[in-house]
Amino acid sequence: MSPSKGMKTTQFSNTRLQLEIWPLHRLVPYSRSLRKNAHAVDRMAEAIEAFGFKIPILIRGNGEVVDGELRLKAAKKLGIEEVPVILCDDWSEAEVKAFRLLVNRSASWAAFDLETRGAGDQGAERSRF
Repeated sequence: MSPSKGMKTTQFSNTRLQLEIWPLHRLVPYSRSLRKNAHAVDRMAEAIEAFGFKIPILIRGNGEVVDGELRLKAAKKLGIEEVPVILCDDWSEAEVKAFRLLVNRSASWAAFDLETRGAGDQGAERSRF
């Protein structure tokens, strides 16, 4: 698929980052997903409604999702027809697998600092997120 009209390309070291807009029907969930996230779809859909679709889905050129399955499910629930994607075709199969593990594990690497939380979160405690 050729780059979408208005596509922005930025150079970072030796990696070329291309943000494209793809129709949802071309995206294919990874069949061996590491996470069970059906319970979180409604919450992600609410976040997308509140803030917009701001985090692209990482995919292979064949449409297979590398990262962003929860966002994909939420977009389907909301009836969104097109989403931003970043192609990861420059990664080997081993790199894709390693990245999937990294993304899924990295969420648990940091802990919340509940003592200083209030400084930047004023009003956030009332948020549904």
